[in-house]
Amino acid sequence: MRDFHLLGTVTIADSAAVSDAIAIPAGYTVAAVDVAASWTAADLGFQFSTDGGTTFVDVWSGIGTTTARSRLTGVPATAAFIPLPKAIFNELALGTSVKVTSINAASNADVNQSGVATVRIWVARAE
Repeated sequence: MRDFHLLGTVTIADSAAVSDAIAIPAGYTVAAVDVAASWTAADLGFQFSTDGGTTFVDVWSGIGTTTARSRLTGVPATAAFIPLPKAIFNELALGTSVKVTSINAASNADVNQSGVATVRIWVARAE
């Protein structure tokens, strides 16, 4: 069992697909997300920064032709608490700041939210 702690909230603005950033404390990584009922149905992905929050890049998984943006699939358009699978948990341990992205379920394209979407970020000690 991971020791989860609420870090804070990020917001994706209306008609946008990327949230503001949140700094991740040293030795921690994103462990879960808590989406509000206002979430427009889409997969949920991440961008991270390794330079303290200046430059953000999409987090990708896989090798060769199976490469895709790391994502939580099937995020409902309702309030939901979603623990991250271990693979994504470990990928995000590399970043110092994180943004949440809204991704089309059938592609790697961004999906704009149809209203303000808030996402609470939970952290745990990096393994």
